[in-house]
Amino acid sequence: QEKLTTLAGLSASLGPQIAVAGRDLSLVDRVRKFAASDAREATPDVWSAVRRIEAELTSRKSMVTASRPIVSSIGCIHFEDEGLMNFTADGVEVPLGRKFVAYRGHLAQYPN
Repeated sequence: QEKLTTLAGLSASLGPQIAVAGRDLSLVDRVRKFAASDAREATPDVWSAVRRIEAELTSRKSMVTASRPIVSSIGCIHFEDEGLMNFTADGVEVPLGRKFVAYRGHLAQYPN
């Protein structure tokens, strides 16, 4: 119990420091300005980039040869501008075709 309490205390004190150190504030400012541009509508250039990224992901999936995974991971996405979303008892509705500032979290575990 003491070890868990110590670990929780350490995590609580380091969490904000890690979050701040892990963000490039200049980049975040540019992303926020981009998201606010064009009345937040996704422009043809944005959709073109989406299609290019989808094609790249499809290509990467075709290169997978392992039949058993060697890594376990979970991910999450955190959105800013919560006023654009609709929160219900069943979840959150995020409007499509809109630009948001989002942060991607990723935790992966590899064998030692």
